[in-house]
Amino acid sequence: MFECTLAFPKCSACTDWIEKVIDDSPPPYGYQHNVLEGLGITLIYPLRFCYSLFRRVSEEEHALVRIAENIHYLVFSLIFALPFACLGSALRITGAMLPHAYDEVDDSIIERTAPEKIEQLYDLAINFKELCEEMGIDYFLVSGTFLGAVRHKGIIPWDDDIDFVILKKDEAKFLSMHKKLKERGLCIENDRGNYGLYFSDEMRTRKYHPDEKHKGQLDLFIWEEKPGGKITYSSLYWRAKFPKEYFLKEEMEEIREWTFGPPEKQLSLKGPKYPEGYLKRYYGDDYLEFGVETHKHIQVFSMRITIPVIRKQKFRIVNHG
Repeated sequence: MFECTLAFPKCSACTDWIEKVIDDSPPPYGYQHNVLEGLGITLIYPLRFCYSLFRRVSEEEHALVRIAENIHYLVFSLIFALPFACLGSALRITGAMLPHAYDEVDDSIIERTAPEKIEQLYDLAINFKELCEEMGIDYFLVSGTFLGAVRHKGIIPWDDDIDFVILKKDEAKFLSMHKKLKERGLCIENDRGNYGLYFSDEMRTRKYHPDEKHKGQLDLFIWEEKPGGKITYSSLYWRAKFPKEYFLKEEMEEIREWTFGPPEKQLSLKGPKYPEGYLKRYYGDDYLEFGVETHKHIQVFSMRITIPVIRKQKFRIVNHG
């Protein structure tokens, strides 16, 4: 059997340049990107995903086969993304030399999620936990829901979904619960190897809100152990999109129950006992003091579309619950 691994790109100087260009870390607290910087960041964005994908592909077994499977991303990056990223980089550098506005803001600038949707999210979490416990499936808090458990003791007031992980070995068992999900008025759909769980239109209209824009969703991510002791997305697509999101094997050795939600909806949810490493890696060292809006979801009929926030801005956290 022919096997091949691939280093992409092989030139360390190229790697350093690309990684510097695509870096989307938020600016220091109070700093606001000007128009030129914002335009530059927007033009760079497509290259960020393409490059992340091929960096991930290069780490896989049978790398050439995986590249062939994703060749459309390579063509897109060479023909479209790279030239626009070069222009974007020039605009960003020029903008950085021009005057900037400084505005030290807090989380009051962020629009709160509607109460009807927050209620749905808690009810989705309750149903999901009960079903997992009934079927003997281990689940874990992750992403903004784990951050919310640590920082807000519940859903972040401006979050619009809820996030959990189950391991790849339990995926088939979870999918076998289709009848049990239906009995609870729940629907499930596949999203590139992960799953979205939400209440049926009939249930949402009767119990929560008839408008599609108030539709709440539980995002269920399928993770598995990868080389290097990382437990992360089973799907290459999601590993490329969120390269910093993973648990180290040692971070999963001790699991605890985290108190989650207000008294009327309070429940205990499983997550690593020591979250600092994961949360600092994914959200930054100051995750308890500052927040950054990274994306928004909009509902277009039955489709949920993720809109990335290109010009990120730090805000101080004043609402901790």
